[in-house]
Amino acid sequence: MVRLNAGFILAHRYLIDLARGRGELQKASQLAARALGANPRNIEFLLIRADLENDLGNHLSARELALSVLTLDPRNLVARNLLVRVCLQAGDHAEAERFNNEALELDPANEDVRMARAEILNLQNRRPEAIQVLDELVGDNSKPSARILLALADLYRLDGDYARAEERLNQVPPTKDHAMSLLLSRIKLLAAQRRFDAILELLADHQRSYPQDSIVLGSVPAILNSVGAIDQIKRLKPLLDEFVAANPNRTEGPLIAATVDYAVGDLEGTEKDYRRLLQIDPMHQQGLNNLAWIVGVELGRSEEALEIANKAIDRYSGDAHLLNTRGVLYYRMGMMTEARKDFEGCLALAQQPPATTARTHLYLGRTHVKEGATAKARRAFEQAAEIDQRVNALSEAERSEIRDMLNAFAVSTTRAAGVGSMPATRPWPNQME
Repeated sequence: MVRLNAGFILAHRYLIDLARGRGELQKASQLAARALGANPRNIEFLLIRADLENDLGNHLSARELALSVLTLDPRNLVARNLLVRVCLQAGDHAEAERFNNEALELDPANEDVRMARAEILNLQNRRPEAIQVLDELVGDNSKPSARILLALADLYRLDGDYARAEERLNQVPPTKDHAMSLLLSRIKLLAAQRRFDAILELLADHQRSYPQDSIVLGSVPAILNSVGAIDQIKRLKPLLDEFVAANPNRTEGPLIAATVDYAVGDLEGTEKDYRRLLQIDPMHQQGLNNLAWIVGVELGRSEEALEIANKAIDRYSGDAHLLNTRGVLYYRMGMMTEARKDFEGCLALAQQPPATTARTHLYLGRTHVKEGATAKARRAFEQAAEIDQRVNALSEAERSEIRDMLNAFAVSTTRAAGVGSMPATRPWPNQME
């Protein structure tokens, strides 16, 4: 076995932390993979890479890396806690609970393990029990950690107890290490209380620095959207313009601007944002995918969008989002064979977020219907519904469409067995997006 010398380890830790701090997760994961090249059994870098792969949405890869750590060190708590997060993000709550139970047996007093237990309980709609777990953690520590207090504040906020949420946030030490997490938690609380002016004041007072600013600005639109305050998102534009002016060569500015413009329904503005992003980085993976979607699906210029998608897939052939996007473009252009191949190719990939999998099954079901493959369509819709039940990936309109289609298939099967007859044709629901 080749051993990693201390200088090599420190250098790669530094480079990985630097890339991660800038939000360059793909680069950070590549650096971790390079470090593992010299010693593939190094537990530290296996865990670092597993964590990065999980953040990138590559849940299967993250799971395999974490499991490889347990092969080397069966009692490793960090790997088990990571597996809990991987399973939760993949929508597999039962498996997450299994790994958490194993961790609790190994070290029932461990803070990470107990916090994971609280998260699982909350996802199981057992929030009072989750709060109790974290309250006990606070009681067990004369100086509870900031992350316990932040997690507890979030649970109280979700439970509608804003006073206790504020009380816990005020207990978080105002240190540099926790400043960004504390700021985002305060913004979430203010959004829940619909104190939108206070959010803007808080952001304006926030000491601007890159990359923290990009993370905060990138998070606020989603926070506002989560409380149905889409009309408030456009008020972020002056702060966003200031960030872009201060960081003209960074991709985060156009990405956040696209998020804001899309949220407020400005599709032309969204297209311009993504084109500005591609001027900075012409082969930006997310930018190419999202531009193809906006141009082809939202603005109806399918042929132009197909050129963008093909260019992206030539470079990133294993990207599930890109295959899904191109499949939808083919579907809209009436090219069902090509659409089906892309959707099936997307589902064949080992790594893809569950939400992408659910939507791909939905689109594949639509394609099978167009091709007259009723049995395959039924199975695709059933699989989309199964995944949606775990991770809440589809819209209400899409769920309604699936129910309608499955009911129609059931009626068709009944009548084919000798009860009545089906109409010769059935109008296809106009439910692309």
